[in-house]
Formats: sequence, C-alpha cells, structure tokens
Amino acid sequence: HAAAYRIVGAFALCALSFGVAPASAQPLSFFKNYFVTGDFVVRGVSLFGNGQNGVSRASIKINDFPEDNVDLLAAFLYVQTAERIDLPGSGIHNAQFRGFDLGPKDNSYTKALNWDRVTPVCWIKQPGYRMVTYRGDVLRLLRVKANGKHEVNGSHSIAVPEFTLPGPWPVGASLVLVYRERGRPLKGIVIYDGGVTKAAKDVLTQPLAGFYDASGAHSARMAMIAGVGTPPLSEKVSVDGKLVATNPFRSADGHLWDNPTFPNVPLTYDDRATVQVGPDGPRSDCLTYSAMVLGTDVQDTDEDGLLDAWENNTGALADPNGQPLPPLKLMGADPVVKDLFVEVGYMHTNGAALS
Repeated sequence: HAAAYRIVGAFALCALSFGVAPASAQPLSFFKNYFVTGDFVVRGVSLFGNGQNGVSRASIKINDFPEDNVDLLAAFLYVQTAERIDLPGSGIHNAQFRGFDLGPKDNSYTKALNWDRVTPVCWIKQPGYRMVTYRGDVLRLLRVKANGKHEVNGSHSIAVPEFTLPGPWPVGASLVLVYRERGRPLKGIVIYDGGVTKAAKDVLTQPLAGFYDASGAHSARMAMIAGVGTPPLSEKVSVDGKLVATNPFRSADGHLWDNPTFPNVPLTYDDRATVQVGPDGPRSDCLTYSAMVLGTDVQDTDEDGLLDAWENNTGALADPNGQPLPPLKLMGADPVVKDLFVEVGYMHTNGAALS
C-alpha cells in the first residue's frame, strides 16, 4: 500500500454477586484506530494474590508472535487494580515493566483511564474502593534486535503494588500489540478502553466504531480484557445480536483474569458493531472491563491505503467522537485511482521568546 492518510482519532470471593451500579450507563471509550496490512495480538496474566513484601509480580508470556516477519507498530500495557478512592495512584506507584520503573503515582508513565467516575469493585463490600485501569505505551521498553525487529516472544515481567490493607489489590495486566505484515489485506483495528463494571445481573452494551468500511465478508476478530471472571459463573457474548461465545471469562489467564480473542465475529454493518455481554442462566459473573479490540478487513479498491469510504467522503463522515473527517472526495480522491495526500505542519517563533 502507498502511504495512507492517518486517522486519529482478605476479602472473600463469595461477594462476586455483590450489587454494583449498572454497567450500561457509561461503557468503554474510543481510544485509537489503526489501518494497516497486519493484525493485533492480546496477551495477559493475573496479578491477583501474588503479593510478597508489598509487590505482586508476574510475567506476560508470548511464544507465537511472528516477530521476525512483521513491524511492531504499537504496544500498550493495561493494568487493572482495586484502590482506595482517597489514595489515588496507589495501584501504579513505582510499578515496573520489564524492569523499567514506570514512575511514582503522581508522575507515572501510565495514564489512569477512569478517574472521572468511580468504577465499582465486584468483590469488596466496604465503601471507599474503586477499580482503576491504567494504560501505558511501552513500545520503547521492548528490546530491538540486531535485525531491527522488536523482541516480543518471551516473558515480559510486571511488578505492581499489592498490600493486604488498605490495598491496592491488582487484578491483572495485559499487552495489546498492533503490527504490520506485508502481503495481508488492509485491516481496520479499533481500541476502546477505560473501566466499566458489569454487575452480575446486568447486560453490558458496548458500541464499537471507527473501522468505517468493513469488507464484504463482514467477519472480524475481537478481544476483551476483563477481570474477576470465575469458571462456575457464565455469560453470553453477542455482536449485533449474534452469539459469539458462552462463558469466555473463567480465569483462563490466571486467577480472575481473562483476555479472550474471538475469531470469525460476524458484523451486520460495515461501519459499526454493538457488543453485548449478559447473564447465561441464574448465576453470572460481576466483571470489570478494561479494553476491547476489534479488527476487520476493510474496503480499499485501489489499494492505496485509503478506505473507499474516506475517498467517497464529501463531509458527512465523522470519527467515533463526532469529529468530522477530511472530505477527501472534494479534494480529488477517487476510490479506483491510487491517491497520495500529504499533510504539512510547521511551528514558528520570532526568536525573542527563547531568550
């Protein structure tokens, strides 16, 4: 593909069914989308109950990433932890990834995604606690090999604070990796993240958009990062009303942590999808979600890296946050002719401001 226009856009676990606020009120938020000839990978590990001397340690293990054949474009670390509301940042204070210190709580290399609201904790009855999701861009913390490719396979250590009282209690950590690979069709990959808790009896409704122009096959891959799933309790996951999975949250990546990836997800529409997670029977998990990722092949007839929907846009197209996209059609774009758009920016100062 030619260069493309970039669109930016202890406590007992028997309390799992403890009532919390409805999850559907404010789902995850749009974070970022990519349009690449490639795909994504999500891997994670539980951190729950691993604490020794105030630190929980674990490693995210990856052994099947095609690191020598692809270009790694993004690596985001997600950490989910339960904290006291009056001790903000305690769950990420001087946390480490691959031995690199992520900084103190008031100047962390990561970002707390849901400070603006209190996300309930499924397994703590006492008031004053909330679930927090942190996100950090850790691409620069991965080793670059002699061939110029990032070393992804292996163990990626994570160490975060964990104390009996007053906490925090980390639940899990996950990596979201986005890569480019030659010879693959153009794919739209969208990431939604934040922090939302679905009570046991509730249904989480999560809209996903930002891929704009899914291909005629309308089949996608989807991954979720979620905490507090247990094997005995079950949920159903559907996309656009079609069942995708039953009981996918069962501590598959260690105690209370799951990163399921669903292949062959059917999409009804070419520009949006609606994910629902609801009870499967009388007993269901109370779950806290940190992120969802969806990837689908997209329409690009002339293979110039610009979606047909963009090249036909005369001003009606917007990103998931409602921001209008450039009207490429009015700029001369044609979906059957290879186009190249160049954006030029500059900064200016009179020099005196630097003295």
